[in-house]
Amino acid sequence: MSDFSLKANERREYITGIIGVWRKRNTLPDSSIDSYASDLAKIYLTSSYISKTGSQGGLDQFRSIIMGRENDIRWKVLGSNVLRRSKLSNEQRSLVAALEIEPDLLSPMKESRYEPIHTKLLAYHLDPAYGSDLSLTLLQATLDLIASKCSESNISIPEWKDISKAKVESEVVTNNARRADICLTLDDEFIILIENKVDAHEGDNQINDYLKYLRRSRDDQGGLLVYLTLPNAKRPSCDGDFVWLTYQDLLRAWLPFAIRDGQAGEYLARYLKSIAFSLLGLCGRGGFDQWTFLEQRLVLDFIEE
Repeated sequence: MSDFSLKANERREYITGIIGVWRKRNTLPDSSIDSYASDLAKIYLTSSYISKTGSQGGLDQFRSIIMGRENDIRWKVLGSNVLRRSKLSNEQRSLVAALEIEPDLLSPMKESRYEPIHTKLLAYHLDPAYGSDLSLTLLQATLDLIASKCSESNISIPEWKDISKAKVESEVVTNNARRADICLTLDDEFIILIENKVDAHEGDNQINDYLKYLRRSRDDQGGLLVYLTLPNAKRPSCDGDFVWLTYQDLLRAWLPFAIRDGQAGEYLARYLKSIAFSLLGLCGRGGFDQWTFLEQRLVLDFIEE
């Protein structure tokens, strides 16, 4: 192998450039150091960094500078996330900590993506009568989120008078034989149907059937349909207005309450860890230091937004 000697400042510039290229990638090292270095080399060869620096020697130079100390480079990359976390506000660091809780609620049962369980848990957390000490707060946060989405879509909804008396039901059969996952009744007259989708797709004409039910049966009282899905789900087509929420929207609205002291806060944190880990892929098992670079970065991006 040829001897490619660089001055200390040139070597630092070279390594900094390679790390900069790596951080812009969407795939990050999850396996062995050897595969990490190999992947990094492939990225280097397809990047424009070598032409920008005017370096000569290509892969041999890369090997002489990087491959011999891949552990140092890897820790330098991982350390950037630790530095980012240290610069978060106290509240933001608490939000990250809430997602470090172990075990999460659903993984031990191997039911992390089982839609009916999520429906039951959502209904529980929203129910001021039979839910936890945080349910009224979570219901208000959810209604604020729905109202914000309605405003963005120019959908008119009333202002609620007393949400503490809200009625929350799951698996409610409508008069057109559809089964609504969650039904919220507010002020004894306005209903919100929540259709929850995890891995399933919209049933045949399902959204239109719910909208017809709301129009025909609730003309005097009013009603709204909320479609809750994963962020990458396909938006359904229909003949009327509805609110489209994602689990990421819900996580953002609920996570601040998971840092509350007490059993209700801890239970909520365990459920939200299930959502973040199993449904959204935002974090890994265990604590922040055990997550991959990508998982750390995704959580930090989410918290900083």
